[in-house]
Amino acid sequence: MSSVYDTKEKVHARALEAVGKTLGEIDAKGTKNVKNKSYPGNVIEQVWFNHPADNNAEPDFPKAGVELKVTPLDKQTKHVKKKKVTKLIAGERLVL
Repeated sequence: MSSVYDTKEKVHARALEAVGKTLGEIDAKGTKNVKNKSYPGNVIEQVWFNHPADNNAEPDFPKAGVELKVTPLDKQTKHVKKKKVTKLIAGERLVL
């Protein structure tokens, strides 16, 4: 399958367009099942990049030489010395 994302720069530019958007905003039509464990990856790959799901052992964007990896970010809030501290943490382990 041919993709418009045929360079690393095009993949990166498209990924940057998602910064600041929620998965719900990206999947505004609700096409993916939010209860599915792979929901974040499915939304980004299938909805945002319009790339079909597959189990091929080659990169998702072969001409660009890019394998797409997605991991959600979770907000973690703690109270430290009477101050509320919020930080972002990886929602799951991602091995590169």
